[in-house]
Order: sequence, then C-alpha cells, then structure tokens
Amino acid sequence: WQDVVQNKIINKDEDPYFALIKPKEGECIPVYLQAKEIPTSTESTKQVILIREETDLLGRPNLQDEDLTRMAHELRTPLTSLLVGLRMLKFATSEEQREQCYQMALHSCQRELQLIDSFLSLGQLSSETSCPNLETIQLESWLPDLISSFQPIIEEYRLEVSLEQPQKSASLETDPNLLSKILRELIGNACKYTPEAGQILIRVNSELSYTAIEVGNTAQIASRDLPHLFDRFFRAQAGDMRAQGGSGLGLCLVQEWVRLLQGEIGVESWRGWTTFTIRLPHPTPPSSAPISAAL
Repeated sequence: WQDVVQNKIINKDEDPYFALIKPKEGECIPVYLQAKEIPTSTESTKQVILIREETDLLGRPNLQDEDLTRMAHELRTPLTSLLVGLRMLKFATSEEQREQCYQMALHSCQRELQLIDSFLSLGQLSSETSCPNLETIQLESWLPDLISSFQPIIEEYRLEVSLEQPQKSASLETDPNLLSKILRELIGNACKYTPEAGQILIRVNSELSYTAIEVGNTAQIASRDLPHLFDRFFRAQAGDMRAQGGSGLGLCLVQEWVRLLQGEIGVESWRGWTTFTIRLPHPTPPSSAPISAAL
C-alpha cells in the first residue's frame, strides 16, 4: 500500500481509500488511508506526508459504493434546481417571475434538508447507537394531534381521513419520537399517493400482547413493487405528480424504526387499497372495543 500512497501523492489525489493489510500473525485488517502532501517553509523539510488509518472497520458497517453514489446523486438533484432558481431570479423582470424563482429555490432547499435528515437517520441506525426512550402515551389523544398536522394537504386535495381506535383509553409504552416519525412517514405517503378526493383510514386495534396501527389509503401498488417497498432507495411508480420525488429511504427507515421498538411492519395492496400495518408489543392488555370517528 506504500506504492499506492506514493502514486496518489504524485497524482495529487487526496481522496481516502481502503486497503487490506496482513500482519505477520492474524487476519487481514481493512484500514482507511488518506495521503496528503503539506508543503513547508523550512529549509530542512520540503514536505510532510500524512497517512491516517483506522483499524476498527471490521466491526463498523459501511455504505456500499453504490449507495454512496446514489446518495451523491440524490443530493445533487435539488442543488441543481436551487442553482437554476437563483440564476433565474437574477434575470426575473416581474414580481410573478421572482415569486416562481423563489418558490423553486425554497422547494429545493427543503428537499435538500429532507435528504440530509434521511441520510443522517440512516447513519445513526448504522452506528447501532440508537436506543428507544420509552414512555407511556394515550393513543386516543396522541393520534388526533399528530394527524391534524396534515390538515393543509388533506384540505387541498379534499381527502377523506377517518380514524378508528379503541373506545376506552388505550395506553402504549413506546418511544413517542420514533412512533411519530413512523406514522408521519406512512400518513405523509398516504396523502401523496391518494388521488384527489380519495380516502385514508387509520385504525388502531388492541390485542392481548400488542397494539396494531394500520394506515390505509385508496391507491394500489403493483404486485411486482410490493416485495421491494422497504428496500433502500426503491421508489414505486406513481402516476400523480405530487407523489413524484422522495429519496427512496422513507420506508427503509420506517422498517428500522419499527424494529428498534421491537415491533414488525407489513404491507398489503388489493382491491384498490394499500394498507401498512405496524404491530408494537406491550406488557399489559388494553381494552379493544373499536369506534369510528371521521376527521
């Protein structure tokens, strides 16, 4: 690997890379190497070569090259739109044109932030340092508050949203932050993929050993796409323009967040409906008489 480092210095290539080093005793160790040439002003030293290495790569998950390439592509797309919007803003001749350019730049910035948040969440999961902070919540009051945040898009596209949950108080010991992320992703997807004036149904079923939360909407996913919905960077085909885009990481993150809560998630799509179901374990059996309420 010394020759590789020397070649990188000659070519002025400072990018990091991986190499395998085999000690006299033991297995090959993957190390992270970075060569950098630092010019100095002293007469005794012409340059300093820095080589940084880490030997803990065997125990640390790393993104594959394909994932890194895809992440760079995803981040580049909104940045390109932002650049176009800013350039157009310079030459805008009317208030209407300036507003259009502003909205393009704003949307691109929001999209970039969402992508970065998704990548950071993925990195936190890969680091295996995530640990749920459990507390008891009352679903009958907690869920309506969460759903109300989607009211603007519900009204804009005239969606009919219904909530069914147990008649009596239904407590659940969980991590409210993780559960909120899970349901916001599922409900947000339902709002995007449901045709105008379509229906969304959120149902809570309490069983002896677990609580099930279903998020269904009037849209059907092709059977060929169902097995891949939780794959990283996978996007199902969408005919509605407002459902275009996305990083393809949302459902992958949802699945990992559900696992952190010791739960499971499944999806089915038939007869014009797609329904995601998460099942979260709980220590005590809650009541289970369902009622319906239209939002």
